[in-house]
Amino acid sequence: MQFSSKLVLLLTAAAAGVFASPAVDARDVAASQTVQDGDFLYVGVDESVVERRSDGIEKRCTGAWKTPHADCKPGQCECLGDYGCWSCGGGRMQCQPGPGSGQCWT
Repeated sequence: MQFSSKLVLLLTAAAAGVFASPAVDARDVAASQTVQDGDFLYVGVDESVVERRSDGIEKRCTGAWKTPHADCKPGQCECLGDYGCWSCGGGRMQCQPGPGSGQCWT
């Protein structure tokens, strides 16, 4: 097959969405946590470190795009920076500092 034919085939497959992406592994999604920190009760996920492997290497979220106060889903690595997806005091799930911050956004 000539180079131009291969290129056309490759571009056609890409346009059709044929390329597979790896499925999300359940081990990559952090389990929701309930954390009592002083007067604040948080439910959610600290996404700054998703997984600590046995060899000490930390797997961190990449591709996060949601800013503080944005609605989020725990374990989806949606929150930018050091924010996790937390509900505090029964409030909505949102990107916020979480336990240890002394802040409770409801």
